[in-house]
Amino acid sequence: MFSLFRFDLPNAVTKSLLIELDQLSGSRLDSTNLHLLEEFQARHEIQHGVYLLLQEGIPVYIGKADNVCERLQQHWGKLSGRRNLDINSIAFKALILEVSWSTAANEELLINYFKEKGQCGWNKKGFGPKDPGKERDGYKPGWFDQTYPIDENWIFNRIPDRIPVGDLLEIMKDELPYLLRYEINDNDARNLLDLRGVARSAECLLIHAAKCLGKNWQLMRFKSHFTLYKLEQLKRYSNGDQLHP
Repeated sequence: MFSLFRFDLPNAVTKSLLIELDQLSGSRLDSTNLHLLEEFQARHEIQHGVYLLLQEGIPVYIGKADNVCERLQQHWGKLSGRRNLDINSIAFKALILEVSWSTAANEELLINYFKEKGQCGWNKKGFGPKDPGKERDGYKPGWFDQTYPIDENWIFNRIPDRIPVGDLLEIMKDELPYLLRYEINDNDARNLLDLRGVARSAECLLIHAAKCLGKNWQLMRFKSHFTLYKLEQLKRYSNGDQLHP
């Protein structure tokens, strides 16, 4: 005759995903394994799925992405430029999902599962890949940035002794594993830097650039990034270190 069928699809899919993740071995988060993942995605013509980050074998972050390899590359870049963290201790597991399963996969249920076990402590702690935006400069940093602040001594090996400020900032922005936010006009960008005897660390280079540009340029180091702006009046931040002037 008739009946009512009840089926909790989100929880059923979550349970299946957790079983599959548990059966996978972790792969070190590095360029070799990310390249293998990229090839795997291309071979199956599927990019979306879920992934798990582990630190020394312990789950620390669970996520869902439209392109899993691309998201893991973002995480790898971010983690490689942090203090108090050994990038070699980070591994990942990834499940690439067909369209129907990707839609049914519930990220919140996955997070809750690991949270109940006292794991995935990076979730909802400011670790995500999004830029918080200029308007949030100086806000109290999240747990992740406080625990693992940027490595201000990140080294650049191919910076010449003489280089225009604009070129230096462009190189640094492209190569740094964390955010450098700045604005510079064409005239200021042409100022020539003499870097003879200057250490090639991120902070030393930026301080030298700010000094070359002048006293109206404010260089700030936050837990998650650097900023360099020309200001008529310097801004005061409760969370951040002013490096120049």
